[in-house]
Amino acid sequence: MRTSGTTGGLTRGQAEKAFRKLQEAEERRPRPQPEHRGLTVLDAAESLRRQRALEGVRTSYRQNLESMQRVHLTPTLDIPLVKVTSTHVEQLAERMLASGLKPKTVRNVLGFLHSIFEHAIDRGWTHTNPVRRAARPKRRRSGDAEPDLHFLSVSELDAVMRAIPDKVVRRAPAASRRGRGGPAPPPPPEGHC
Repeated sequence: MRTSGTTGGLTRGQAEKAFRKLQEAEERRPRPQPEHRGLTVLDAAESLRRQRALEGVRTSYRQNLESMQRVHLTPTLDIPLVKVTSTHVEQLAERMLASGLKPKTVRNVLGFLHSIFEHAIDRGWTHTNPVRRAARPKRRRSGDAEPDLHFLSVSELDAVMRAIPDKVVRRAPAASRRGRGGPAPPPPPEGHC
């Protein structure tokens, strides 16, 4: 509020009007029911995984969600949903990167965590998704070089070329065609590789 004799800040009327707007917005915001206040991130993750199973998602996808929950969320986020902040989410991402995990893995886990909070909002267990405002590792652009990718020097390439034998080994054709019935295809004519 503006102090007497100055021009900075809000007048008393402006401050009261702004406060009423904030108060009305807060009153409209859905509140978690008291019986849901104790629900943890892991409880919501279990519920989301059950929902995904009911929807008929692939078994491998469900197993991946279970693995992300067990390995990354259980050790650090076994706390009530309503207490999780963007800072918690960013600290999780920082720990994962510091342990040597790739940014893509971190983004996948944070994507799962985002889905958990959206599921919890839909159920009325919480009213915010702290993952929305949390910083995440950026995706690499398609033209960026992979930092773990190393190219051979000319001398290393020459050494590899010298190590390859001049004579090419030909394999005998298989007795069948990869599990399908019938004879194997004929061997290629001489001179073709």
